Amino acid sequence: MKADQVRTQFGVTGAGQIVGVIGDTVNATQAVGAGTVTGTVPNAVLTNTTFQITGDAPASIGVVDFGPPTSTDPLTSGQPGQDMGESVHGIDP
Repeated sequence: MKADQVRTQFGVTGAGQIVGVIGDTVNATQAVGAGTVTGTVPNAVLTNTTFQITGDAPASIGVVDFGPPTSTDPLTSGQPGQDMGESVHGIDP
């Protein structure tokens, strides 16, 4: 997408912009970890997941609805939501 070139050429970072991502839960996989949830939906805030700690996602994520797990095993559900969040953050950090 060449987002890095656009950021450099125009001197923009995307910092402070609010971006919505619709996807499965982002805190229910073994890879992501449960993180810390403060508040309740629709105003919950998710922090300290593995992909936030590594910088692959913003330090804090507002959550409107965690939605149901995509399987009965909470350690294997939610990967698509994490993947979408990482992709968006990589384009517009």
